[in-house]
Amino acid sequence: MPDSYKKRTLEEKNEGKRFFRSDIKNRFAQRLEEAMAGEANLSFAQKCGISEATIRKYKKGETTPNLEILESIAKVSGKAIQWLIGVESETVKVKTPISENITYIEKFNVIASAGGGAYIDTEVVAELYPFSLEFLKRHRLSHADLCIIEARGDSMEPTLSSGDDLIIERKEFTAHKVLQGIHVISIDGELKVKRLEFDLVKDGYSIISDNHLYQEDFIERKDLNCMRIIGEVVMILGKPPKGLPELH
Repeated sequence: MPDSYKKRTLEEKNEGKRFFRSDIKNRFAQRLEEAMAGEANLSFAQKCGISEATIRKYKKGETTPNLEILESIAKVSGKAIQWLIGVESETVKVKTPISENITYIEKFNVIASAGGGAYIDTEVVAELYPFSLEFLKRHRLSHADLCIIEARGDSMEPTLSSGDDLIIERKEFTAHKVLQGIHVISIDGELKVKRLEFDLVKDGYSIISDNHLYQEDFIERKDLNCMRIIGEVVMILGKPPKGLPELH
């Protein structure tokens, strides 16, 4: 394995657990403080249906809410979701009005390469896509674990095409947990969309491009700390690809 695969800082390892969130926390904390307009933490938290301790964590920038709680905060404060996450309304597109039966999945302006690899430049919300809670439940998905990013390149053709919006289920990964299927992975700061297959004999993962013009890679179990699993591709917006469910 190339030496470049083995170069990871402690910061990169820690950030892997909260991928996409670090860019939002500080801005949300500032906007929440403004939205509360001096109201006591306990009073505001009760109106939102959450604990006072949770509000304190939000204001300190220690964590961020899922979109269900974000909707509650928006209703109570009278502020728009896009304003609360720190982006001006003309920048972030919200596809439909807030509804009790609708939740939103964030699309980030990062690109996962279905090719040679795309570097992560920024991690901010570009759009909010509405989804029926019933639809997500039917597919055994939790909106808090989902995000949307764009694929770029042709290495996963015909399964994925350049420009496809991928619904990613974010998940924790350890060397002892076997993964199969198409995943977004990060190696040396590059996001890639690849098919992972565990090889019991070789004790590691084959990193496969569905386009046979691209060479297959392999990473041994002992080197898995060099590869960060961002999440599994569970759906593609707007088309019925091979090997993945169609979005209805």
